[in-house]
Amino acid sequence: MEKEECSKGWEKAKEVVLDLKENTTGERGALVSKLLTGKNLKKGVVTSMIKKGWNMEEGVTIHDTDKLAFSFRFDRAGDYTRILKGRPWSIQGQLLSLQPWEDFMVFKEVDFDWSPFWVQFHGLPLEAMTQNNAINLTQAVGEAVMIEHPMVHNQLSRTFIRTKVLINTRKPLISGFWTPRPGKDPVWVGVKYERLQSFCYHCG
Repeated sequence: MEKEECSKGWEKAKEVVLDLKENTTGERGALVSKLLTGKNLKKGVVTSMIKKGWNMEEGVTIHDTDKLAFSFRFDRAGDYTRILKGRPWSIQGQLLSLQPWEDFMVFKEVDFDWSPFWVQFHGLPLEAMTQNNAINLTQAVGEAVMIEHPMVHNQLSRTFIRTKVLINTRKPLISGFWTPRPGKDPVWVGVKYERLQSFCYHCG
């Protein structure tokens, strides 16, 4: 078929209205995931490890959507919330990127590149252990999801600042940075990631 004929045929394409049913899970929620790995893992093994890691032999329906990609529908809203808040999850040291599912989405619209991690900032002067500095440090690494207040009952809760950060897993990870101090040399602030899987700090 000639290119011009193909173009004309494409222009004649019509909209087809489909019979779309509402999400039958209601407020219970649905999630989709993709295992970010180069390993050749069997789907049955992966789903079995997911159920074991989530402590859920029942109450969740799992469907294969793509290669090492799955959708989950929960019988209980509490399980949905617990699993989502418990991110990041991993299978054999490989990140299971887990994202909320919205009604009428298609799988290619889901962005699996972003995942939340708890991040620790070490080596800070005591004067820097404030809520405002926790926000500034978080923004240097990614998008803030949750920020723990360094002070509890007017006392330091720990020797470092801890926040939950949404991180682009395709970009290099920040291992730390220098911060200036009045009248003293700059100090190195180390960045540590909790439950970090197999990631390269240089390429992501």
